Amino acid sequence: MMRTRQQGTTLISLLVGMVVSMLAILASVSMFRDLVTTSAEAKADARQEGDLSLAVLRLDAELQAAGFNMGRAPGDGRNLDFLTVAAADGSRHDMAWRFNDGTQFICRRASSQTKDGRYTLDLFDALAANCNAAWALSAATITTEVNWVFTERLVDLQLQNLTTGAAAFAQPLITFSAPAANDRACMPYGAMASGVAAAVHPIVTLGVFDVSTVYAGNAGALPSRPHSLCLANIF
Repeated sequence: MMRTRQQGTTLISLLVGMVVSMLAILASVSMFRDLVTTSAEAKADARQEGDLSLAVLRLDAELQAAGFNMGRAPGDGRNLDFLTVAAADGSRHDMAWRFNDGTQFICRRASSQTKDGRYTLDLFDALAANCNAAWALSAATITTEVNWVFTERLVDLQLQNLTTGAAAFAQPLITFSAPAANDRACMPYGAMASGVAAAVHPIVTLGVFDVSTVYAGNAGALPSRPHSLCLANIF
């Protein structure tokens, strides 16, 4: 009589199978976690980039009023109705402009700064008693807070992400610059007549840093994205 040896699954083979299965599950969980983290970071970056883009568009619309309806004549002096000021350490940029809405003078200011890992961009209005055609826009008047009343916060971003944590970035995500040498002829509504010299206007440049670049720690090596705007109402 022939005996057949019983064959089947042993405890050792079950344990080996469980170990292999657990390794596969752990790899899948790790991949899923990375995908969720990447997706969350991409969503946050996209929202923040969108906030910065909307702020630039809003500033574009606001700045088109700079010098409007002021009755200034060419040669009266540059930037009587517009000025940019940067803090010595570069952590804050301020920009002020003045115009006349037909009934009164209006002075506005944008303050862009980074402090304690948070970036903010705020709009202010000058006190009605201060804002007139003769009020000198200077570094002192712009940065003296009692001259201004807060009106709106355009951007409020916490500079950190899920992977790298807080970003060590001391510059504003949006900077303002308008050097005198940047004045040039810019006619957005068509060419001048033949033989007529085009009027020269200030050019303000908004420098916008990419949020993902800031988080990657490369902001010091890469320049901001420049966005130039012609202040056509200022001669």
